Amino acid sequence: MTTRYGQYNPLPKNMTQTHGGKDVFKVDQWKQLDRFLILGSLNGSYYVSEKKLTELNLDAVDLCILEDWKRVLDQVVTVSETGRAAKNDPALYVLAKLGADPRQEVRTAAYSALPHVARIGTHLFHFIDFIANSDKPLRGWGRGLRRAVANWYNDKSLDSLTYQVTKYQSRDGWSHRDLLRLAHVKPQTQEHSVLFKWLTNRDGVTEFPEKLKKLEVAHKLLKSTSVDEVLTLLDEGDAVRELIPTQFLNDTRVWDKLLPSMPLQALVRNLGKLSALEMLKSFSKTEKLVREKLTNAEAVKKSRLHPMNVLVALKTYAQGHGDKGSLNWTVNQNIVAALEDTFQKSFGNVEATGKNIYVALDVSGSMGYTMSGSSMGGVSCCEAGAAIAMVFARTEPNTYVRGFAAGDNRPHRNLYNKGTAMRDLGINKNTSLSTAVKNAAMQNFGATDCSAAFNDATAQGLDVDCFIVITDSETNSNTVRPDKALKEYRHRMNKPNAKLVVIGMTANEISIADPNDPGMLDVVGMSPDVPKVVTNFIENA
Repeated sequence: MTTRYGQYNPLPKNMTQTHGGKDVFKVDQWKQLDRFLILGSLNGSYYVSEKKLTELNLDAVDLCILEDWKRVLDQVVTVSETGRAAKNDPALYVLAKLGADPRQEVRTAAYSALPHVARIGTHLFHFIDFIANSDKPLRGWGRGLRRAVANWYNDKSLDSLTYQVTKYQSRDGWSHRDLLRLAHVKPQTQEHSVLFKWLTNRDGVTEFPEKLKKLEVAHKLLKSTSVDEVLTLLDEGDAVRELIPTQFLNDTRVWDKLLPSMPLQALVRNLGKLSALEMLKSFSKTEKLVREKLTNAEAVKKSRLHPMNVLVALKTYAQGHGDKGSLNWTVNQNIVAALEDTFQKSFGNVEATGKNIYVALDVSGSMGYTMSGSSMGGVSCCEAGAAIAMVFARTEPNTYVRGFAAGDNRPHRNLYNKGTAMRDLGINKNTSLSTAVKNAAMQNFGATDCSAAFNDATAQGLDVDCFIVITDSETNSNTVRPDKALKEYRHRMNKPNAKLVVIGMTANEISIADPNDPGMLDVVGMSPDVPKVVTNFIENA
């Protein structure tokens, strides 16, 4: 007789309950910190409001800082520098918390790390808004903060600084003029003096040193009054799109000048605009150039494009119109295919393990909620999960992808009838990413049964080496606890080393993975390192 593990046995100390009253594991504050840094808490979740989810994460941040602030700082820098998060804001916020700590050594270390986390002008503005905004500042403009901001400006090369201050001129109500004034930044060279003067009073600078040739071009571009003038200036040197007066960005000749040197992240954001201008017609020179840039593995790696940002761009471009405004375009399927290639390459070179992998995607109602960090593109947790499933389907030759929600968990029952736990999502290695995402999004239904995949594999007698469950962990209908269901699968199928990887799609405090089981692993969302972490775990754990 098969032993059934009751859902309502006494809870171990490291367990909690979902909003549906089911037993799951509570992640510790360090895992919570990791989730917050990578996923943030924007949009909240289906069950928890953004405000509540933010409070939950910030409580964990405070606990981690009290326990080991150096470890927190290392984690902030690592997540930010390696591009694990789609948005850098959570890392900047935690850095601001460290920068406002009452301990001098903590503040000093945090300020030293500023250029590693705030690498571009926008990051700097966000950091300042977190730490010193007028509504609810974490601290005032003390000597340490002023010195850190001054170093951010003075330690950059002139070319790098010129690029930063012209491309990212203001954000969050802050401008470079504000920061230079509040931080009392003193220029270290004559060229810096001219650059700072230009930032505070553009009309006050009439002559530019030879080393500031790019700044002179930027100055003239901002004041240009004709397309011909813009084109002439672009011939004099590289310039960023942000310097071009808006009325001239409807001229295809301007884009022809910008595109060859345009960073990949900027290119991805402007694909709709290029199509609206009819520059991406099939067989056109521009289409070929764009496709080459999007599918260049080295360029994708260098650009630090995050998979989530590529997915948002893909979804937006494929729908033929923006989420805001009136911009519409004819979709070029060659560009869609190139973006899918960009998405796959954004995870780097992932080698196959050759193992039998069962990918179980949560398609319950809660997974239809917008994923944190993707509000502009409206990508749901389920859609993002389908995209991750596609990465494994294309990488691993022995991958089986199914969707799950809630249904009859008894192994002897037919699990393929309409309304039951498991569903075929039509996802395999030959499925396009766009189709996979669409298929998954159309399947959102019912409650959540995170034990369904293990019961399904048991019922079918599947020889699974590793289950990959992509979920928000809000299991609320299973009669068997998911970790117990896996252990039952191991027993019945004589697979004691069958592993489980849980890919969490929200920054909540729960997981179905047992932290005390060496064959279970909990990882976070659509981080670029997820496939490599998973394959290493499958092969070596």
